[in-house]
Amino acid sequence: MKEAISCQVEGNVGIIMLPESFEGGKDRKMLETAVTAFLQKKFCGVAVDFTQTKYIDSSAIGAMIMVTNKARRQNLPFALCSVQEEMTNLIGPNLGVLFQTFPTREAAVEALLNKKVESSLT
Repeated sequence: MKEAISCQVEGNVGIIMLPESFEGGKDRKMLETAVTAFLQKKFCGVAVDFTQTKYIDSSAIGAMIMVTNKARRQNLPFALCSVQEEMTNLIGPNLGVLFQTFPTREAAVEALLNKKVESSLT
């Protein structure tokens, strides 16, 4: 049985932990639901943790862009952390343009708590 996306909170930051295989479809919907929940609860930011993720497909990358833009439209800082080499290779040099990334969850949480993450599209 496939692992599901899970969520937890550190301080006032919502953490979304992705499964080993992150694909479009059901995973996209679960990601969107998690981001929406964190938006409604007025967290100071959201970090998506890729620590366990070994595979991501192109539709899942599209879902990441969609939820990043949704969060930014509502001024919710959004960051990725512990991004694996496979995703970096898939997106290439545009990874840093599309998403704010941090090497660890701790670094992302600290940046979000200290408001060092962009919260708008401008």
